Amino acid sequence: MAENSPVLRISSDDINCLVYAFLVDSGFKHTAFSLAMESRLSSSPNFSRRLPRGELVDLLSKALLYQEVECHWRADALARGCQAEFSLLQPHVCSLDPPRPRMGAWGQQQQGTRWPLGQSNRANASVGPNGVTPPPDNGKRKASPFDGADGQPAEKRAKRDPDADADEPMAIDSPISPSVLVGHKKLKPQGRQQGPGDADTNPDAILLLPGHEAEVFVLAFNPVRQSVLVTGSKDAVLNLWDLPYPPAITSPAFARAPGPPRRLLPFSSNSVKLGNGNPSVKMEDGNANVKMEDAADADVDADPSADLTALHWNSDGTLLAIASFDSVLRVCTEEGEMFFESTVHEGPIFAVRFSKDGRWLLTASLDNTACLWDVHAKRLNTQFRAHTGPCLDVEWISDSMFASCSADHSICLMEIGNARPIRRLDGHTNEVNQIKCNATGTHLVSCADDMTARVWRVRGDDGSSSSTLTAAMSSGEPGTAETAVVLIGHKHSVTSVGWCPDADRPAGTNEIIATASWDGTARLWDSVTGECLHVFEDHKLPVYALRFSPTGRWVATGSSDGWLHVYDVKARKLTWSWFAGVEKPGVYEIDWQADENLDRIALALECWKVAVIDVSKVPALQGKR
Repeated sequence: MAENSPVLRISSDDINCLVYAFLVDSGFKHTAFSLAMESRLSSSPNFSRRLPRGELVDLLSKALLYQEVECHWRADALARGCQAEFSLLQPHVCSLDPPRPRMGAWGQQQQGTRWPLGQSNRANASVGPNGVTPPPDNGKRKASPFDGADGQPAEKRAKRDPDADADEPMAIDSPISPSVLVGHKKLKPQGRQQGPGDADTNPDAILLLPGHEAEVFVLAFNPVRQSVLVTGSKDAVLNLWDLPYPPAITSPAFARAPGPPRRLLPFSSNSVKLGNGNPSVKMEDGNANVKMEDAADADVDADPSADLTALHWNSDGTLLAIASFDSVLRVCTEEGEMFFESTVHEGPIFAVRFSKDGRWLLTASLDNTACLWDVHAKRLNTQFRAHTGPCLDVEWISDSMFASCSADHSICLMEIGNARPIRRLDGHTNEVNQIKCNATGTHLVSCADDMTARVWRVRGDDGSSSSTLTAAMSSGEPGTAETAVVLIGHKHSVTSVGWCPDADRPAGTNEIIATASWDGTARLWDSVTGECLHVFEDHKLPVYALRFSPTGRWVATGSSDGWLHVYDVKARKLTWSWFAGVEKPGVYEIDWQADENLDRIALALECWKVAVIDVSKVPALQGKR
């Protein structure tokens, strides 16, 4: 080495930071949080550096390439014509024979192929044993995994037809069978452009709003001011859109595009706790010091650690609660002024939920706690430590009673004024991802990584008190903790669940539940008998989002395959679809807004845009609201 050659140095801290960034990029939020705590990355000088997406994979790819060159430096024919695979974990032995088919990790036979550096073969892996698809690398979180060689998330690449010529370009074919009628038109099984899945829908019925510079993860319509839509992206930017009211259904005109969004300035993570442990509230003379600005005028860098995870409006649409991966709770007004913010949580916040009366706010965090906030007093009321693992979701049962679920496999029923759980619901054997209460507050449904959903009776039909509830559970009443109705059928983690609104439910019939899973399917269930009423199998990749229409007539699903599908709940069939495009196709979240004169769907998209669909201009969905 020359005297003045630079010194090559690598430390354990460098490795920890690279692994942490990989875990975050891949969606392994829980594991990333644990690594950061165990290795004390917050005190590392490298922790605040912005690492390029997929940096660990890029470095490993370069190391693999270097080793391949090192192994093949010889000029003999064996090295030049080597057909053997080159693996990161196995020693390389040159061979002129092509690799034989081998058994993959999930038992399927795989053809040995030398993939381009940085590209994974997960997209081409077939379904594993018992029909279970291998778990994708990005876990439950919506964040895209590391980019592949072509710049597209590896598990979201288009699949190649095994019978197609190797030189033909890949294309995402329609996930709908060509024999299925959608909007009275047949879909051709070929590569598609962004747009409706049928020929009857005018593309102008869908507005694409390009106001973000990263993946859009969350969105929510204001429940009172129907023109207001809030959208949040991975770079911690929150946009408020003022959507023009759509023209009447009888009008040939389509909804006009809104003007530029008003933007809440990107969040910072420099909040401090007060000495008494109360949350800090950034106020100046009683007025918020953070306000909305026109997105075009906002020139402040976003905080990459403030990845937005959840939004929730209070019932009168005056306050918006914002959950973020930077562990800071923020509540702002409908005009975008900061109402208060707090740094009480010591881990990412995954869920926020106002009570129906708007007095209380719940938060769920990966620090294993759920917090109850007094909204008007702008302070923490109680921090519940009922779980031994990350708290993943919270749900109100009544104005004084709520539930929380956790990665410790449990659900806890809590009440205001009592720091200890009323009841712990055990039965799931893996992380509980989401919980939802029915409209009457009598039953709770949960879904988990154990591939099941469960229906629990949490209150009497007369709104029984907690003491009555505990006695009922202890007696083993059907539908309580000991005898929960178990919904079995999915072949992978169940990540989303919802109750069908009662508006269109025939008298004397049981409530219907819908579930969505990483196995690419959505299912309808009888909430009382546990019978699976129907399986929707049109998606080809994990289903990220699930939402019933306000009347319960339709249920919509969004997937990483780029498709939004709208199903008729009564007829139990696919009715209409929309495709987000080939590049960054994921549909991450769905909200549905409807009344007598308004019916529209909003989509949070991986391609950095927001889609707003005027349902009244979709022929296949007209007249059946």
